[in-house]
Amino acid sequence: MTASDSIRYRLALANGFLQEARQDSELARWRSCVDNSQLAVENAGKALLLPWDLFTQDSAAHALALAERVLARTSRVLTLQEGSGLSSPSGQPQEPPDQSSEPSGE
Repeated sequence: MTASDSIRYRLALANGFLQEARQDSELARWRSCVDNSQLAVENAGKALLLPWDLFTQDSAAHALALAERVLARTSRVLTLQEGSGLSSPSGQPQEPPDQSSEPSGE
């Protein structure tokens, strides 16, 4: 399989997972929507990395730069969401997950 074939394969996977995520969203299957969205992003990201030999200094720098851009944009979206008072799909305000590393003991 050539690099070009691998890229096409990863993009096809990403598109398939995106279609599933859209269906999940329409059917209010939120957990499945998030799972399939994550897989779409993961496979699209892998397609971006395929032109470079994996596990080299260049691919590591590219992956790091990409991760930093995604994190910055995600932080920006969350900031905009918080400022606008948007809520979760259930209509309830979204609470941030507990970030403590200790088990709750429940």
